[in-house]
Amino acid sequence: MRFDKPTGIYLLLSPVLWALWVANNGRPPWYLLSIFVLGTIIMRALGCILNDIADRRIDIHVQRTNKRPLATLEVSLGEALALVLFFLIIAFLLLLRLPPKCFYFALVAICLTAIYPFCKRFLSCPQSILALAFSVAIPMVYVASNKAFDLNMLLLICINTLWVISYDTIYAWVDKEDDKKVGVKSSALLWGDNTRKIIISLQIFIQVLWILLGLNLGLTWFFGIFWLLGSSNLGKQQELINSQSSPKWFLAFKLNGMYGAIMWLGLCYFLVSAG
Repeated sequence: MRFDKPTGIYLLLSPVLWALWVANNGRPPWYLLSIFVLGTIIMRALGCILNDIADRRIDIHVQRTNKRPLATLEVSLGEALALVLFFLIIAFLLLLRLPPKCFYFALVAICLTAIYPFCKRFLSCPQSILALAFSVAIPMVYVASNKAFDLNMLLLICINTLWVISYDTIYAWVDKEDDKKVGVKSSALLWGDNTRKIIISLQIFIQVLWILLGLNLGLTWFFGIFWLLGSSNLGKQQELINSQSSPKWFLAFKLNGMYGAIMWLGLCYFLVSAG
């Protein structure tokens, strides 16, 4: 479930918070905020368990994952499936508090979460599936907020999709040698020596999309300060991945948790003050 490693929660929660603040003009209802925050934590735990179930025979051969409970048989498959059922029940109970149309988005999110681990066996860029899974919450937030789909939502989806691909490619780079041995595919292996250049290009495009979103929302220079802070964070990541050091690449991955928070704060401060 990896509750001891909160970076994944931050990464999954960031687009949810962005969407909540944009869809509700900076003032999301507390009940919606509570449901989506708890739902994000539940979905992250569920995703980790499903991933570990699918990879239980692979993880034992990968240095970073060979201590996972399912790989070492500390936890049985039956126990893991029981946890999956438990979290699905909690997710369903939360879903009952949202408009019925949210059910369809939740179903898509669960299906994508379930198939993602298997996509690593046959898709050259499985990160694209993960990006879709992590972006479904954005239109779901709009539906729950009774907000019509608009350009802002589309921009948020594009931003998050590219962001997920960029940071999960950094994450995949750390495991690329082990992935080669066990036959797992990733964007880091697909792009090879061009990985760093493509990541930087994605990050630049992400910042351009943030400018477009800011202009469409009418954000002022104050948002620009947070945009610059976010750009600085990405610059630090680019500095770290300009090496062959796995620990530096992993640190660059973890910095994305801070990046998501920075961009949320930029939206939060402006939208609240403007409202």
